Amino acid sequence: MDQLFTQFGIQPHLLIAQIINFGIIVTVLYLVAYKPILRILDQRRDRIEKSLEQAKGIEERTQKLEAEIEKRLHEGREQATQIIAEAKDVGENARNEILVKTSKEISDLTLRAKEEIAREKEKMMEEIKDYIVRTSFLIVDKIVSEKLDDKTKEMMIDAAFHELQPK
Repeated sequence: MDQLFTQFGIQPHLLIAQIINFGIIVTVLYLVAYKPILRILDQRRDRIEKSLEQAKGIEERTQKLEAEIEKRLHEGREQATQIIAEAKDVGENARNEILVKTSKEISDLTLRAKEEIAREKEKMMEEIKDYIVRTSFLIVDKIVSEKLDDKTKEMMIDAAFHELQPK
């Protein structure tokens, strides 16, 4: 084996020293750099796992909130629809009440107008009768005044009044 080492230019005592140096460097690097790097990597992995768990929790809460918001929007729409329907009903009822009230007022006004017309007609008829009676009396008085006495005139006037009175 010495020949093989010499042929390749390897010196055994230097090779052993290099192997020892390599072992020391590997041990020092393992203790000084590799363990802290592994610890940092472990901490980073833990933080990433926590962040992923938090992100998953946030996503679940977001989905729950979205579902709650959608539910409330749906309820709000239903309430709005119900309120609109109730408002339409109230408006329709108010409209119907106004129509009924207006119809009643029109009927009342028509009835009052008819009663007023009837009173006016009756008053006019009384005035016409009175005018006719007075005119008739004047005519009769003129004609009869020369031929009848006062007592007969009064009896004729009373008889005429009784005939004109409504029965």
